Amino acid sequence: MKGAAQVQQAICGHRGRKGDPLYAARRTLSTGADLLNDKQKDRLDTLFADDAHVEVEVTWSVYQRMIAAYRHENRRHGRELMARLIDSISTGVPKALVEITKLGRTLKKRAADVLAYFDRPSTSNGPTEAINGRLEHLRGSALGFRNLTNYIARSLLETGGFRPRLQPWIRMSLIWTASVHVRTIMRRYMPTNIALDGLRSRRGLKWGIPAMLLSIPYLYTASLLTALIDSGAPRWLFAFTVILIWDAFKFIAMGPVSLVALLHVRAAESRQHRALRRPVGPLTHL
Repeated sequence: MKGAAQVQQAICGHRGRKGDPLYAARRTLSTGADLLNDKQKDRLDTLFADDAHVEVEVTWSVYQRMIAAYRHENRRHGRELMARLIDSISTGVPKALVEITKLGRTLKKRAADVLAYFDRPSTSNGPTEAINGRLEHLRGSALGFRNLTNYIARSLLETGGFRPRLQPWIRMSLIWTASVHVRTIMRRYMPTNIALDGLRSRRGLKWGIPAMLLSIPYLYTASLLTALIDSGAPRWLFAFTVILIWDAFKFIAMGPVSLVALLHVRAAESRQHRALRRPVGPLTHL
């Protein structure tokens, strides 16, 4: 406790030694009041009975109030206790209590950050301090950086590497762009899509019904993959199973679709032939 160290220096003229009361009670002063045993309580009573240790007693009481606020089971009540403590030590503190005055000024300035702990339990600046420590170590081992780009790159590598932390809208944009490119490549180069493009042509419509038989090997392969997955095969095979079933569905659906399209083409050709065979009437001369 910093206040005890300063009082120790003022009273004895030196830092804590083995026989000094404040030095002997340094661990007891940092222990919560609800965790003290009888021996520690007697040591504190003896310590605070000396008028020279009044500043230490006041500092210890403030410390205990702070611990009680943090350890309270009800977060809302703990926040109220901490707010009262900040208000009580931020103004009206005797000038002799230098450490309490500094603490009150700091807590008053950062009251929002201190009280935010009770709104978001178990938060800490420990990770931030750990990263700062890694950066300080990097700066010392590298003997300084003259290039900001190199400093940023080395800092990222030192503190965890380049991780895919993208904004949601950027991530969705990349996923959509990648899916469009994959769909274009599959439509252009997949054998199934090439066959379907041939069936959609005017000459290939007549092969729509026989092409439904091409769905059989796809469905058979999908059933084999399903059996492998059930027996413990990797789950990523399920993606291939879905693709095979989807290709089989394309061939099955292409049969009736091509039949309807073929009938429509034949009807259009029939109407065109009838129009060509229709006799033309005599020309009328003006």
